[in-house]
This record gives sequence, structure tokens and C-alpha cells, in this order.
Amino acid sequence: MSDHDRILLVLCAPWVVAIPITAVVRVVTTGDLPLRHAPTTGALLGTLDDGGVQRAAWDLGHLLGTHGNDHAWVMLSVPMPVALRTGPCLSVVVAPASCPLPAILTARSFGLGCFVLPSLPLPSMTQAELAPVGLRLDPIRLFNDAEMLAAQRMSAVGMGLHTVGIP
Repeated sequence: MSDHDRILLVLCAPWVVAIPITAVVRVVTTGDLPLRHAPTTGALLGTLDDGGVQRAAWDLGHLLGTHGNDHAWVMLSVPMPVALRTGPCLSVVVAPASCPLPAILTARSFGLGCFVLPSLPLPSMTQAELAPVGLRLDPIRLFNDAEMLAAQRMSAVGMGLHTVGIP
């Protein structure tokens, strides 16, 4: 089994989201890295200084239309350094087969696919409280052009290159 066959499962209730392990740099709890340069609204939260790497910090739950996911930062490099704030990380598993995407999520694809949820150890939830399928994320297609530009500007602020004009 190669890393290309494995996914990190994170909780963004009611969704279980699968992120390809090849896109994951590392995972830390939200308390381990303080959020800096935080705007007041939206999914773009600010920046994280990840050992000298400035990462634009995004709330994955907000992008998916959910809230209350403040447990972990999943560090990605796709194509620029970003961090996704998620609920708890559940497991690393072999990627299950895909199934059709629910219609509610087709307005914005994020490069999503779906998969049938395996039985998972869930913190303070039951399997019945989850959506019937999990979401498979394509980190390369997660952000649109405007969001990538906002992330680049936010990262520049984190590096001290800009101080105004954050969308």
C-alpha cells in the first residue's frame, strides 16, 4: 500500500472528510499554533507561522457550510502552504471507492467526491449523527482563484510584506 492509496479522515460534522495523505504536511492541535492576522469574517481565518512557513489558515467547516470545527490544523501544500482548521482527526485509512456527490454540494465542487463511511471511532458522536457518506477532498481544487489570491495576500501579511488590502 502506497501513500497514494491512503487518506486522512477528519470530522467536520456532520461530514467525515477524506484528505489525501500525500497532500498532508503535518497535523497539530489548534492550541499548538496561534492564529495571527485574523480578518473578522469568512472562511479565511488569518495566518499560521508553522516553523517559519506562513500558511493561510482556512476553516474547512465554514467552506462546507458547517461550524464548530476547532480541534486540529491540517497543514497542506497545494500549491501554496495552507492550513485547514477541522474537527478531530479520526484515522488514516486506505481510500474507499467513490460514489456520486450529493446534490446539496454540487453548487461548489471543491474537487469533491464521496465515499461510503467505514465504521469509525467517533468522539462524542454516534455514526447515526453523521451524513450518510463522507466527502473526499481534492486539495488542489479546494480553493477558487479569488480565494487563492486572498490566501497569498494573507500569507504575505504573515511575512510582513503587506499590511493593508486584505479582502
